[in-house]
Amino acid sequence: MSTARVSTAFLVPLLFLSSACVVRVEETRQVPAAPQERASAPAPAPAAKGGGSSESDTTAAQSRVAAAERSLALARARLEKAQNDLANQETASAELVKAAETDLELSKRSIANFEVSSRLRLERERLSLQGATDNLAEAEEELAQLELMYEKTDLADKTKELVFRRNQRRFERTRKSLEISKQVLANLESIDLPTERAKLQQDLDAKMRAVARAQRDAASAVTEKRLALQSQQNDIVKLEEDLESAKRAAAKASGEGK
Repeated sequence: MSTARVSTAFLVPLLFLSSACVVRVEETRQVPAAPQERASAPAPAPAAKGGGSSESDTTAAQSRVAAAERSLALARARLEKAQNDLANQETASAELVKAAETDLELSKRSIANFEVSSRLRLERERLSLQGATDNLAEAEEELAQLELMYEKTDLADKTKELVFRRNQRRFERTRKSLEISKQVLANLESIDLPTERAKLQQDLDAKMRAVARAQRDAASAVTEKRLALQSQQNDIVKLEEDLESAKRAAAKASGEGK
């Protein structure tokens, strides 16, 4: 009996130690499995990073849409200004051309009036010359009559001398008046009227050149404004296309974000 109890007392600790060893061996076999499980497990970080990029793309796309809308609004304002500039330029150019044409018309009228007035002035001077000629002839006749009359009368020498001297002075004045009339007519025909007409013609030519210049300047200015307007219209078309493209990109980015 004592021997059996002693054996049993020794066997129990041995069994316990054997079980512990088996457990340790099993734990040692199971240790390498942990890294494999960690390697095969899905990582959450990339998923979080992908979600943030989608939101950023959507925000950037919306910003591009807003910028395109602002650019289009500014371009439309510039287009309206270009339209106003063109209308104002057309009005201003028409007024400048009209003013130049009015000046030209006045110059033409001046020349036409000169043709009439110069003819009247010539006729007046010729008539004045004819009057001076007639006056001289009459003065000569009167002087001759006095000489004949005094030859038949018995007047004192002093009286005859006074009468003849007075008529002689009148004759000289008439003769000088005739010479002046001749000179005035000659100057009028050869100097005054040609000079006046040349000045009027020069003014007329200048006004004609002014009209041509005004027409060229008006056409150039209007063309420049029309080109500016066309450029703004082209910008509007391009910006509208850019806006539509930005809206499509924003809609696509928003759909992907969802």
